[in-house]
Amino acid sequence: AWIGSPTATVKGNTWLDNVAEGESGGALWLEGETLTVANNVAAGNQSANDGGGFAITPSASLTMVNNTLSENSASGNGGGAAFRVEGVSELLNVYNNIIWGNTASGDGDDVYLAGTGSSKQFHYNNAHGMYGVWDSAANNMDLAPMFYDPLNDDYHLRYNSPCLDAGDNSAPGIPLTDKDGNPRILDGTVDMGAYEFNNDDAHPADLDEDWIVDASEYTAYAAAWKNDQTWSAGPVPIPADYVTRAGYLKEKGGAYYNDGGAKPVCWKDGTP
Repeated sequence: AWIGSPTATVKGNTWLDNVAEGESGGALWLEGETLTVANNVAAGNQSANDGGGFAITPSASLTMVNNTLSENSASGNGGGAAFRVEGVSELLNVYNNIIWGNTASGDGDDVYLAGTGSSKQFHYNNAHGMYGVWDSAANNMDLAPMFYDPLNDDYHLRYNSPCLDAGDNSAPGIPLTDKDGNPRILDGTVDMGAYEFNNDDAHPADLDEDWIVDASEYTAYAAAWKNDQTWSAGPVPIPADYVTRAGYLKEKGGAYYNDGGAKPVCWKDGTP
């Protein structure tokens, strides 16, 4: 996607397996004065030029926080993200992102930076292949992020991910919620990436939240879905796959837990 605008905010998007033929930005090519990029996921995208995931050229300021870029590739520079600064006054704040596991034929498998600007900050990110000089780069890591199920495009974090509670709560422009709409900061410290780890949510069919979906709860939930009725918990309208999952849990004995992955497959039968 190409976006050129004096002021642009790009939040909560998912780009998977796109190809930019002859262009930069396999997922996103963003140019403008004041830019905000938050809570996005870009994976498996390809660019024939720079920025397999993101190619960003800010002319005034960029705030890029809590994005996940993985398995993207560029025939040029910056397999994950390519930042180009063309003047001397630009402000770049890049915080709490996972830019890891990308590849580039040129420089910077994960991150490529070119240009001067005024202040370029790269803090509390998880990245491996880096090219370019940031004015300040601190509290970053280079560790496998432990995604939940990347083979099936689930880039939530596992319970043992090093990216949990590893971000900066005071990052500029930090979103109040994550990509799923859940509270952004849990357990005291923000996670890196687009998703905040959360295994506390019960299935919406389980209204008493006792972690058991019994026959009466499933029957009521399924009836509400069939009759296109609202439900006091969970998404509205009721998603069909949530109903299917509730029926599966009920048939397995009812007891279940949340393992922190994408809904509704995060709700597993049994106990952890």
